[in-house]
Amino acid sequence: MEGSVNLQLSTKNVGIFEAFYNSVKPINLLHTSVELAAPGKIPAGTTEIPFEIPLQAKQAVSPGYPGLLESYHGVFVSI
Repeated sequence: MEGSVNLQLSTKNVGIFEAFYNSVKPINLLHTSVELAAPGKIPAGTTEIPFEIPLQAKQAVSPGYPGLLESYHGVFVSI
């Protein structure tokens, strides 16, 4: 499982964020690998493999970015 954030322009805000859009790269917030089943063949038909992955943020993504943050949805900003 991987999780990242990136800046997306809204049609409402064209022109406001264009200066930042080309310089901002996606920030990887989490990366987790979990073995769901032993190596081998999956039988024909439907196969269900129940699993849970604990949501744990990476350590500080970079100085000033603590990792996972709460979500916010405003008029001009969705985080």
